[in-house]
Amino acid sequence: QSSSATIGMLQALAIGGAFTDLSNFQTLSIIIPIVLGMNIGTCVTAIFAMIGSSRSAKQTASLHLIFKLLGAALMMIVILLTGGFTNNEQSIIYKFIISISGSNTSRQIANFHTFFNIANTLIFLPFIKPVTDMVQKIIPEKKEEEEQEFKLKFNDILLENPSVAISEIIGEAGTMAEIAFKSYNTAFECVYNDNISKVEDVKILENLINKFETGISEFLIKISALNLSLREADLVIHLFNAIHHIEKIGDHSMNLADMALKIKERDVKFSENAKNELNSMHILVKESLRTSIDSFETSNLDKAYKVHILEKQIVEKEEDLRMAHIERLNQKRCTPETGVLYLDVVTDFARIGSYSEGLSKFVKANIDILPAKHFDILQ
Repeated sequence: QSSSATIGMLQALAIGGAFTDLSNFQTLSIIIPIVLGMNIGTCVTAIFAMIGSSRSAKQTASLHLIFKLLGAALMMIVILLTGGFTNNEQSIIYKFIISISGSNTSRQIANFHTFFNIANTLIFLPFIKPVTDMVQKIIPEKKEEEEQEFKLKFNDILLENPSVAISEIIGEAGTMAEIAFKSYNTAFECVYNDNISKVEDVKILENLINKFETGISEFLIKISALNLSLREADLVIHLFNAIHHIEKIGDHSMNLADMALKIKERDVKFSENAKNELNSMHILVKESLRTSIDSFETSNLDKAYKVHILEKQIVEKEEDLRMAHIERLNQKRCTPETGVLYLDVVTDFARIGSYSEGLSKFVKANIDILPAKHFDILQ
């Protein structure tokens, strides 16, 4: 399970004189296959660890094993083709190890071990993507199973201390917002790059967002039934609004994904000008949403006000895009059907920007009691 430990044992044998009567080439023909086997054996630890673990952990362990197996097989082939098992004095691998190690067997063992791992890494570095894809096909992601594993971190024990419960809810709402951010970016890729293969990902994220909303809202209802101070009660109301804004961002991201399907089904093609316009608005919306989430997660008032400035720019951009679209229609450079879909996309962008500003208003309204990381809240 540890190549370093077994390498040490092999070196101890060499120091003890196990290979004294053999030439350097004969010694290498024995120790190299052993060292290669040790490198494969070190994968056992990861294989044991992946039992009962997540799918990502299983993929990582499998990638480790494949990496070592292919490297060892390739090394054995090179040694075989260069006469390492017949006329071993002609093997370039043996000659190289002896040239840098001399006749010291312990040094030969250590140097070959190092040489193998460096060479293996350099050889497979350009092939990381195809090997990773192969592992993902062998152990594919089962998103439905991951979705079923969803579970919020808080429980009814937290109700004994409303301040702590509210702090936990803000943390979970931050996680929900991050999922909404991922959903929006994935949905934009569907529309902009005509990549409908990602639509299913957006659906899964939308379902997850809805589960967060339901779970958090139900817990907020339980908290609101407690004996709260006026400030705590006010904060709970603002949290309801914040959760609503995040959920709406997910809804409009889903709308964008559905739009991508319509664009594909109707074989609609946006012009390059139209795509550039959409991308320019997307950049603003993405920055606004990212800044709003950062503001929410870190209680950063400066970022909350920056979102307000970005929202003004988004509103102006929406108006500019609508005017540009009308001009294309007047010049008959755009069909009505394409125009409807284009405006629908612009509308969803604008709504996501608006809800991003709505989320940032939570920080503006509660900055006086929201320290960074939301610890010791409502002292």
